[in-house]
Amino acid sequence: MIVIMQRDPSQPAARADYAVRLAVSPAERDRVYRFRYEGFATEYGRWPNPGLGARRMIRGEADERATVFFVEVEGRVVATLRLRFGHLPPELQEGFDAKRFAGSAGGSMALADEILVSRIYRKASLLESMLAAASARCEENRALLLFCHARPDAVPAFRAAGFQEAGIPFEHPEFGPRVPLVRFLSPDVSG
Repeated sequence: MIVIMQRDPSQPAARADYAVRLAVSPAERDRVYRFRYEGFATEYGRWPNPGLGARRMIRGEADERATVFFVEVEGRVVATLRLRFGHLPPELQEGFDAKRFAGSAGGSMALADEILVSRIYRKASLLESMLAAASARCEENRALLLFCHARPDAVPAFRAAGFQEAGIPFEHPEFGPRVPLVRFLSPDVSG
């Protein structure tokens, strides 16, 4: 999922000096979870789990086993992406038409979700850089397919990063209309 946060006019214009990093330490991950709260809960009023609001963090069970990427500018997290290996979660399999891809990938797939980019840094290619880092990690782990889902208005940004539609748009119970997307990481695999 991708969410683009509203730009705060008091903040500086987007800058291009950044690096995609892995959130490895508990402190880094907590900063990412707080950033998710700011974006998903505060800006959009969406709560994946209402009980998480008291800590002003959004962290799910899947985060414990996931690879979490983030971008920091001037000491502030401005973008994040979570990468999970294995099969798609059951609630997403139908929307992604997962059976169509299962045979060609041999179960070797990954899901990028919890994708969030601050609007102020939207034009700085953060999304494309994070998706490239996620794709490289997938290739290291021999995943052949990288799935994600996005709002319909965000699909062009994903297409620019090598993704294509992977099923019929669906209604996500927490995030509304979504378009399933896939990036083929090997020329031997196709849908």
